[in-house]
Amino acid sequence: MNTATIRAVIKHQVDRNAKLIRAKIECSDKPVKSAELEHYFGVAGSIVRDCIRDLRRAGVLIIGDDEGYSIVKTYEEYQHLRNSLRSRCLSMFATIKKMDESALKQFQKSEPQIRELTMVGDE
Repeated sequence: MNTATIRAVIKHQVDRNAKLIRAKIECSDKPVKSAELEHYFGVAGSIVRDCIRDLRRAGVLIIGDDEGYSIVKTYEEYQHLRNSLRSRCLSMFATIKKMDESALKQFQKSEPQIRELTMVGDE
């Protein structure tokens, strides 16, 4: 099998897993824990998280907390989801900033060389 075929097979499997996970969450009257999804579909936790991320990127409003995953039903739940994701992003950007500062010192690079590594919009 060539690389393109392998990628297509993997993408198909990921799409299939995401659809199954979405259906399971949508059909449940209570939040569904990651462990339950892992066991039910026979996949690792990282696969569940990747599928949730892909579904969110496709516009599916899924909230996740200590209770499990569920579909967002109110605007207030959406605001909570958005604020949670935003907070995680800001934390990651703060981490990148500190790592950049350390790299400047450790590798004796200039600011422009380090800035090449940063993501678009990180300013």
